[in-house]
This record gives sequence, structure tokens and C-alpha cells, in this order.
Amino acid sequence: MERGVVHVTGLGCVSPLGAGVPALVAALAAGEGRIRPLPLPPGAGRGACLAGAAADFGEMARRYLPPGLRRKMARFSLLAAAAAGEALESAGLEPGAGARTGVALATAFGSTGRSDEFFQDFLREGPRHVNPGLFPETVPNAPAGQCALAFGLLGPNLALCRLSLSSELALAAALDLLAAGAADRVLVLGVEELAPALLAGLAAAGVLKRPEEAAGDGVRLSGRTLPGEAAAALVLERGEALRGRGGRSLAVIEQVEALGGGLRAPRFHRVEAAAGAVLDRLLAGSPPPAVVAAGTFVAAADRGLASALARRLPGQTPVAVPEYATGHLFGAGLLRVLVAVLALGGAEVPARVLEALPPDPAPPGGDRILA
Repeated sequence: MERGVVHVTGLGCVSPLGAGVPALVAALAAGEGRIRPLPLPPGAGRGACLAGAAADFGEMARRYLPPGLRRKMARFSLLAAAAAGEALESAGLEPGAGARTGVALATAFGSTGRSDEFFQDFLREGPRHVNPGLFPETVPNAPAGQCALAFGLLGPNLALCRLSLSSELALAAALDLLAAGAADRVLVLGVEELAPALLAGLAAAGVLKRPEEAAGDGVRLSGRTLPGEAAAALVLERGEALRGRGGRSLAVIEQVEALGGGLRAPRFHRVEAAAGAVLDRLLAGSPPPAVVAAGTFVAAADRGLASALARRLPGQTPVAVPEYATGHLFGAGLLRVLVAVLALGGAEVPARVLEALPPDPAPPGGDRILA
């Protein structure tokens, strides 16, 4: 299927750097990071972990969602809907545009908070005493449906859950929907929630960074990750639809490539080879002026990616890693694409020049990381 060029026409986000795109732009320009110690939930051990919790987004949710709908949504869906509302508003869509607008949602873990709430009743009281009203929000595609209901989006509606590749796959799916003519535009969402149940699971797996791993203004790379919480939303639109309504293009997306290793532990050479294969297909002899890269805080993964970039980019190419300010966003990695669009529009995004780094010995616990 020939995809063609697709336009980005709307942006929305909630992240540790603030609620809304203007807050994100201001935090990026100031070089701020919002990674803090977060107490571990009961039963997950003592102490705290390092994490990036989303800023308060209550005002955004109230702006875009009526009270009745807000009361029915889990926090996971509210997070996504707040970002979606901002993106749709910034796209300047007219009433009725939702008839040809689809939704592609990305998440790695889904609503672990609502799932925990639902199954706590199941475990305490038995299957006859669970609250059926909680169940719809336990499925990972719930925010996609809630956004369709809230904003009248009647096009194709889907969700993709593939760990840290979820956002890239949602982008690719959106491009396919547009190329097939199934929709004129697609709202692409990446969302991840830091619920106590998720933190407890990651703590039990031994993959969370502790506060003692902070080093000055940064965090040491190791075999453990540092989770972040965010929702990012992009409106993607076909050129014909954009021209027909006289809309504004913020950027174009020409190609999406993704390659992952499933649940296998990241190893330097494995990550370097996979990242290199994707970069070779994307660059095709035309190096970009700058790069926005992922950051997992896992030494093997981040050093492997840095090496692949450094071996293929001209010297002094700036590389921005916004997740070093927010925490690793897993399925909400769409925020990286949003930051790239902002940079194309002139926003100040702190970046540095990477060098090819030698592989480090795998630290203890490295085999258990999910990134």
C-alpha cells in the first residue's frame, strides 16, 4: 500500500513537564526535568523509586469533557481524553469533522489502576460481587472508545499494545488507514499511567531505579528503568482533507519504521543492530539536521541506540532525549514525535551531541528489564 505524505495538524499532551503543549514548550526551553522519588505502594517493598508522574491535568479535563462523562472515566482514559481534546482543538476542526476521523491508541500496559480496582473486589468477595461498572475501563482500548464518544469521532477505532513500540505501531496503523481512504484524519494517542499496581509489578520484577541512583542533575544508566507517565496526541490528516478545509500543517510524516525484540532483555549489540537497521531504511542518504531519540535509562539499550546514531549521523548532529526529563514513557513514546514537531516549528529543545559508546558489561538484573 502506497502511504504518501500525511500532515500533522494538531498536538496535545499531558506529561511530567506540564499539562498542555504550552507548558511542555516552556519546560523544554528551561531545560527542566520532573523526575522525583515516588513512594512505593503498599506491598511493593519499602522506600521509593524514581519516576516521572504527570502534572495535574484536572483543569484540562474539565475544559474538554462534561462532568457526566468525566465521572464515568478511569484516570487512564481521562489522561488520554485531556490530550485528545487539546489536539483536536489545535487542529481547528469544524463541527461534523468527526464523521471521517478515526482513533489509533497506543499503550504498553493499559489501565492497571482500574484493573487493580476491579480484581481487588474479585479476590476479596468472589466473582459474584465484582462491580460490572468497572470492567469496561480495564481493557486497554477503553480510552480510544471514550475519546470517540466524547468528541464524536466515528471513523475506525483501534488500540495497539506492543510495549515500547506501541506508539510507533499506532502511527503506522494511522498512516495505513489514511492511505486506504478509511478516514480523512486520525487522532493518534499514546498514553501510559503510573498506577500503584504497575509500580508494584515493576518493583516485584526488580526493574525500578531507586533514589540513590540519581547522580547530580541526572540519573545513572543501569539495568533498571525509570517509568514516566504521559498522554500525547497528534491529529494526522490527508492532504486532500486538509486543503479542502483550509487547515494548517505543522509537519509532515513521510515514513514510519519499527523493529523490536519482544520481551528479550536489551543487549548493547542487539539494540545497536536493530536501531541501525531502522536508521538505514529511514535515512537513505539524507541525514536529518537533528534527532529526537528514546531514553529508557537502561545502559544496554541507551548506549546501543547512541552508538547506532553516532555511527550514521554527521558529527555535531544534535540529539534530544526528552524522556531523560520525563521518565521512560513506554507506550506513550508518541510524546517524542510531538517534541520533534515542536522543534520543527521553532521550539527550543535541549540537545547534545552523542558519541559512539562501547558496550558495558550487563549489570545485575539487566535480563529482567522490559524496555
